[in-house]
Amino acid sequence: MEGPENKLTLTKLDVARRQIETAIELWFNEGDPVSAHSLAFGAHKVLRGLCNKRQMRPPLIYEQKYIKKGMEKEYFRLIHAAANFFKHSDSDASEEFEFYTGQTEFVIFDAVENYKALGAHWTDLMALFRFHFYLSHTPIWGSDATPLLNEKADVERLRGLTRKEFFEFFNPRRSS
Repeated sequence: MEGPENKLTLTKLDVARRQIETAIELWFNEGDPVSAHSLAFGAHKVLRGLCNKRQMRPPLIYEQKYIKKGMEKEYFRLIHAAANFFKHSDSDASEEFEFYTGQTEFVIFDAVENYKALGAHWTDLMALFRFHFYLSHTPIWGSDATPLLNEKADVERLRGLTRKEFFEFFNPRRSS
């Protein structure tokens, strides 16, 4: 029997924050990629709904101006393919799915950006993930995307760390 001490009162932003942070911890610690992706995409969908309700810009992965005209349906099918395979079995119960685990990082990034866009403050884990993302993808974003680095930072050494090593080095939750 459940009592009042076993209940949580949550907002949609609370739910998204919890999902994002758990996905980030799994991702950094190289935990189960299916669970990390499912959590990240769940948060992403919650935040997308909140953005739509507030008539805000769509999440980055839904930004239509970057999608070739006529390819919108195929693009959205591909974006949702892994998440749909992980949570549904009505039409594909006996099929196999080839999951590109690298897409999870981008789903987490998009969720983190939308969390902030909705007026919430990044948590330490979100800021750390964001820092790693920009550091890892500087060729995409440019050197101006890593404002947390100063001239003395050993950028190449940081880039050479595995995700797990990076997380252990910078983890805001680790004990001193």
